[in-house]
Amino acid sequence: VTRMVWLDSSRTRTTMRESVRPTNQFLGPTLIECYRADKRSFAIGDTVRTAAEYYRKFSGVAKQIEDELETTRPPEKTRRSQCLFVFESLPIAKKHWSKMKDGKLYRATIDEATILHRGDMALMDVMKSAAEAGGDWQAFAGAYWRSEMSAVPEVELMVAEAVVTEVISASDTERVSYLRTRYGFPAV
Repeated sequence: VTRMVWLDSSRTRTTMRESVRPTNQFLGPTLIECYRADKRSFAIGDTVRTAAEYYRKFSGVAKQIEDELETTRPPEKTRRSQCLFVFESLPIAKKHWSKMKDGKLYRATIDEATILHRGDMALMDVMKSAAEAGGDWQAFAGAYWRSEMSAVPEVELMVAEAVVTEVISASDTERVSYLRTRYGFPAV
């Protein structure tokens, strides 16, 4: 995670070697770099908010998982359907972008103080596998809300908005090539 911090401007330095005096006063937010896979088109500087449409696209086990996450959601947590999801890691963002037909991949920043939840998206895959095998998949919903991590976490941050700082890819050809190479096939 990359952090960019703007410190109180009243600090002065008389020499280049003088140490920076610690301060808790900020002129602005602590910005964290993150990544967003989205079908919508954005430009640098655009603010991205949730389209609030992902839930309607679910059916079967996927819908049951989302329903269980909502049922077990602690009251102080914001509903997933009201949040924008961004990834901490570019490789994880690329993995999900590569499976998104006509998807675009963005680098963005968020204000660290506005993170509503930090969860492991891989736990949803565990829930799906457990449900399909007839196992106790509901127990994993609590783990998600406690921010527990799986053996190979795919960390997603739930936020209200993010600001685009780079369009990494808006090319479906590039997306398909990345997907093919992920599975060991030649790029197109």
